[in-house]
Amino acid sequence: MGLKLLFFSTALVMVAWFNSHLHSIKNEDPPACNFDGEYCFNHDKLYTPSSLHEIQTLMKRVHDEGCTIRILGTGHSRSAIAHSEDLYISLNNYRGLVNIDKNKMVATFRGGTRLYEIIEELEKNGFSLSILPAIADQTISGALATATHGSGVHYGNLASFLTSLQMVTATGEVLSITPESDSDLFHAAGVSLGLLGIITEVTLKYESIFNLEESRVSYNLTYCIENMNELSKSAEHVKLWVELNSESCYVYSASKMNSPIKNNVSDFISGSKMVIWEVFQWIFSFIPSLTSHGMKLLFSTDFFFSPYRRVVKNKDAFIDTHYMSPNKQAEISVPVEHCQDAFRELIKVVNAFNVPLNHIVEVRFVKQDLFWMSNNYRVDSCHITKMIYNPSEYYWNTYKNEFYKATLKYKGRPHWGKSFNMTPEEVDELYPKFQEFLNVRKRLDPNGVFLNQLMKDTFGI
Repeated sequence: MGLKLLFFSTALVMVAWFNSHLHSIKNEDPPACNFDGEYCFNHDKLYTPSSLHEIQTLMKRVHDEGCTIRILGTGHSRSAIAHSEDLYISLNNYRGLVNIDKNKMVATFRGGTRLYEIIEELEKNGFSLSILPAIADQTISGALATATHGSGVHYGNLASFLTSLQMVTATGEVLSITPESDSDLFHAAGVSLGLLGIITEVTLKYESIFNLEESRVSYNLTYCIENMNELSKSAEHVKLWVELNSESCYVYSASKMNSPIKNNVSDFISGSKMVIWEVFQWIFSFIPSLTSHGMKLLFSTDFFFSPYRRVVKNKDAFIDTHYMSPNKQAEISVPVEHCQDAFRELIKVVNAFNVPLNHIVEVRFVKQDLFWMSNNYRVDSCHITKMIYNPSEYYWNTYKNEFYKATLKYKGRPHWGKSFNMTPEEVDELYPKFQEFLNVRKRLDPNGVFLNQLMKDTFGI
C-alpha cells in the first residue's frame, strides 16, 4: 500500500512539474536546434547584432566576403528553412516596441520581437492583434516570413495585418517598404522566406482589446467531414482536432464577446491530461502495433478533450500545447471548397499505408491575401496539419509525401514553416507570382547571400 501511494504521489509531482515547466518557461536564447530536433544551428557562426547599424555592417561584410547567411528565429519551423551551410544572424538582441500610433491604430516593432511580447505591449495600452497563431514564442519577422496564421474564415495570416516594413538587404541597404511606395516589393517581402533581406521593423494593424467566448464540442468524424463548411463559419474562429483511430472530432470555436472573463477550465488539469496522453504516445511510438487499438481506447470517452465553454482574453483562447518530445508536423493548405475532399484523401493515405497515427489531425481556415509566396495568395484556404509523435522515418515520409501528392490536384500548398518537399515545377504551378518573386530576389540578392540548400532545391536556383 505504501509503495502504491509513493508511486501515485511521484506521478502527480511529475505531472505538476512538467505542466508548470512546459507552460511557463519561454526560451529567450537563440535555439540550438529546431523544434523537433531535426536541424541544429552552429552558434560558433551566429551573429546577434543589437542595432540597425550593426546589422548593416554585418551584411556589408558578409556580402563583400562572399559568404551566405540565414536568419535564425526561435526554431519553430519543422523544415530546414532557417538552416545555413555558412553563417546565421539572430535578431534576439534587436526586439521591442518602436511606436504605437493610436490615431492610425498601428504599432511598429523590431524584427526580433516575440509574438508574446507584442501581445503584452499592446495589452498594456488596451489593444490586441485581431488574430493569433497557436505558438506565441515566434519572432514577428519569422512568423511573417513563413505566412504563420491562426484560424477564422474572415481573417488572413499575420502578413495580412502588415502596413509597412523595414528591411536590410544583402548589401546593407535599408529599405522602407509600404504598399503605396512599392506594391510589388511589399507583396514579395511580406512573406519572403528569408530570401530578400533582414526584416528589421514591421508595422501591424491592431484593434481594441476584446474577450472571446470559446467552446469545445465533440462530434463523430462523419459529421465533421459532411458539415465542414458549415462548421468553419459557425464562429469567428474555428479549428478542428481529429483523432482518426476513434473517428473522434473536436470542434473549437471562439467569437468576440463583451462579457467579463469566466473561465472554469483548469489549465493545470488540462496540461496534466496532455502529459498523460503523451506518455501513451511515447509507448505507441515504440510499439506501433498498439497504436490503433490503444488510441481508440484512450478516445472512447472525452477524458482528454472534454467539452467546455468559457470567456477568456483573446491571447488565452486556443491555448497551445507544448510537447516534451519530438512530434513531426507537415501542413497543406487547399482551397476551402476542397477541404472535405482533401481530408478524405488523407484518410485514404492513412488506411492504404497503415500509418500508426498516435496524434491528431488539425484543420484550420484562413482568408486569402495578396502576398506572392503566401499559402493563401488569392485563395480562401483550409489548412490540414498532420502530426505524428516520434515516428519512424518510413511512416513519417510516407504520410507526409503521399498526402501531398494526393492534394496536388486540389492545388495543395505546403506550409513553409512545416516539413515539406516541393519541386521547382510544383512551386511554379502552385504560386502564380513565383517567377516575379524570383526576379525580385535576384535584383535584391544577385549573389545569393540569403540562399541555403533547401531554397536552392525548392526554387531551382
